Amino acid sequence: RGTSLREAAEAARAAPAPRGSARPQDLALDGLSVAVIDGPAAAAPILRVALDAVRTGPISPEERARAPGTGIATMLWDHEAYRALALRHVQTLRELGALSMLPWGLTSLAGAEIVGGELSTAESLVAEVASVIEATGSRFALYPAAQVAGWRGQEAAGEAIIDEVIDQALAQGQGMAVRLAQSARATLYNGLGRYDRALVVAQEANRDPPHWATHLTLHELVEAASRVGEGAVAARTVDRLAATAQASGTDWAVGIEARSRALL
Repeated sequence: RGTSLREAAEAARAAPAPRGSARPQDLALDGLSVAVIDGPAAAAPILRVALDAVRTGPISPEERARAPGTGIATMLWDHEAYRALALRHVQTLRELGALSMLPWGLTSLAGAEIVGGELSTAESLVAEVASVIEATGSRFALYPAAQVAGWRGQEAAGEAIIDEVIDQALAQGQGMAVRLAQSARATLYNGLGRYDRALVVAQEANRDPPHWATHLTLHELVEAASRVGEGAVAARTVDRLAATAQASGTDWAVGIEARSRALL
């Protein structure tokens, strides 16, 4: 029987406390569990402690390679920490010679650059990931390529890239990569003014269960729903988005929330 997200969170919460001081990984797991069970407002203080531990705590390079902290930063809508930790993660992986893990680090950094609007930089990182994948035979799904394609807004080329990423992710069983590529297609369609098609793919991208970056894509669903007159769908989605944005309080979070409320 499959384990639900809530069941996994409850199992994590019930696990024995670590011996000695909690590691950043332990704090992050606590925060993720609380986010699933009690919501983002309850989880935010725990996740901030975990993020501070990752950024400033005494962590070995090997531990840093496995626990970069970028996921925690994105849950908190903290772009500055997201990009800084992604840069450090890539540097750590290069220093360790961890070639098999390098696509993970480069992909995370590409995501930070995409969010920051640095699409050309992101494209360079995507090209490097592709070369590492080819050299190592990695099965990593190159979902930042889909995200860049969505933002570039070139319909034929964008569709082809997104289709390729989704096919690759499905073949490898990488569900989160599929969702992110679907959201990239919603970005493409919203940018082209094809809101009815954007609504379909945005709903698919944001169906349950959520993943750790779901809240970063909800604005595409809000825009598509509001443009085609699905006010109830848009309002429910804004409520989901606001729960994480208000728990965070960063400029990025409150700006996206304000934009989304304006669309209602």
